Amino acid sequence: MKTITPHNRLLAGILLSSLLASIGLLGGLGLQLVKRDILEFLPLLIALPAMNAIAGNYAALTAAHLSDPENYRKRTQKLILALLVSIPVCGVAIAGMSLGVAHLQGFDVSKALAIEYSRQICLTLLVVITLLFVIIFCSKAILTKKGFNVDDTLIPIANTIASVLMLLGFALLAARVL
Repeated sequence: MKTITPHNRLLAGILLSSLLASIGLLGGLGLQLVKRDILEFLPLLIALPAMNAIAGNYAALTAAHLSDPENYRKRTQKLILALLVSIPVCGVAIAGMSLGVAHLQGFDVSKALAIEYSRQICLTLLVVITLLFVIIFCSKAILTKKGFNVDDTLIPIANTIASVLMLLGFALLAARVL
């Protein structure tokens, strides 16, 4: 059984997490490039908070499962299966709800638009979560090798990366859908 690194680098972990949080500005810059398009396409504006929250939740879950050394292989396989099942369900739910709210507010929704929009939301979530999984996996290995306690640092790092990736993915989604 692998031992957990003691909290001897707690301050360094907190500082690292705080510095990484400033990287979130990159996601904001990506949104700045497509702000007019987002404002004109109401369903996307409605979907933004939900997509960002889902990315953060998946990041926290992934980081928590990957940082637990017991039953690592079995746990990772279950995590991947759960992600593959839940991402399409969440994507379709977000697309449906955001299109529904937009339609109630007077936005014209066609069947073709609903299908393409749902497909793009699911694809964006899948790409972002896949990148998150890889980055979290690599970050865990680096943090462990450097002697950081992954319990203290991995979840904040994962959430920061999730925000950046989702905002950039959202900007690309806006560019593709519109």
